[in-house]
Amino acid sequence: MLLVKTFQDLRPDEPAQGEAEVQVYVNRGKSYIELESQGPCRQLQPGDELSWTVRWYVAPAADAPQPSQKLLRQVRQWTD
Repeated sequence: MLLVKTFQDLRPDEPAQGEAEVQVYVNRGKSYIELESQGPCRQLQPGDELSWTVRWYVAPAADAPQPSQKLLRQVRQWTD
C-alpha cells in the first residue's frame, strides 16, 4: 500500500517554535513511525478559528514503492 498526505507548504516562520513542518517520531522498539504534518502556529482569540486541510490518499502499489519518476507521476495523478 502507498500512503500520500498532502497539505499546504509552510513558510519557515509558520511552525510552532522548536517544531518543523513535519515531525517524525520513532518508538524505541521501532514497531511504528509517526509522521506528523503540522499546520501554522497562530494565536487565536475567543471566537477566532483556523482551518487547515490535510488530504490522505491510499492505494495499492503495483510494486514495492521506490523513489522513481514512475512513482512521482502516479502520486501527481492522485493529487493534482
